[in-house]
Amino acid sequence: MIAKDAKIAVVGAGAIGGVTAAFIKKAGWNPLLVCKHEETADRSKTPGMRISGIKGDHTVALQTVKHISDLPERQDLVFLATKAYDCLDAAQSLLAFLKPESMVVSMQNGICEKGKALGVPTPLNDAVTAMVLEIENGQKPMTLGNLAELAD
Repeated sequence: MIAKDAKIAVVGAGAIGGVTAAFIKKAGWNPLLVCKHEETADRSKTPGMRISGIKGDHTVALQTVKHISDLPERQDLVFLATKAYDCLDAAQSLLAFLKPESMVVSMQNGICEKGKALGVPTPLNDAVTAMVLEIENGQKPMTLGNLAELAD
């Protein structure tokens, strides 16, 4: 299990990143949302990210920073949920905020994960790519517990 005091960042505050950050927060962690759009960042803090769907209606207040370079410390787990055209630059910017044991999960839709992972020097790239493929193929559900397997 990932410790509740783990440093978690979600980079990108669109539909994927916003929902991910909100539900991570609702599950008891305290993610930091990286959002380059000031208006979205302000709304994510107060009144909070508004989520509506099959899991109900939720408003979740999140801590935000504008740039990856504004992260206050190295992160244990990063969900990379940028638009495809920002992904590689964001991954490069994240390098200074990763620990050797950090996990980076790219949440790109329809992008070759292995190709995007190049340039992010972590031994977990192949494991993350394999797990993403297992999740996409229905062999595993997408859970934080599955992510914890990567740390073992």
